[in-house]
Amino acid sequence: MSTDLIQVQTTVDCSLKAKQLANQLVEAKLVACVQISRPVSSVYVWDGQVCQQEEYVLVGKTIRAAWPELVKLLQQVHPYDEPQIIALPIVQATDSFANWVTEQIEVV
Repeated sequence: MSTDLIQVQTTVDCSLKAKQLANQLVEAKLVACVQISRPVSSVYVWDGQVCQQEEYVLVGKTIRAAWPELVKLLQQVHPYDEPQIIALPIVQATDSFANWVTEQIEVV
């Protein structure tokens, strides 16, 4: 089944921040759930320097209609100056999962 579901991803530099951010997103009813990865190694350029850092990847399941509010909240509460905030389409999902995700989201 084709869906209106998306996965939204961001990263933070510690487990505590990841859990706090995940709770904020779920409590705001902008995502149905968030999965937090174990630390991954990120290599990137910041202020002209190549940096390496361990980060935690957060993957939230939501619907396209929640994207604008979700981005706004992440930009307000995210600890990074320039956070990764990306969305990937969920091409297929079971009807029951898609319905569950949709029922958890409240957008105005």
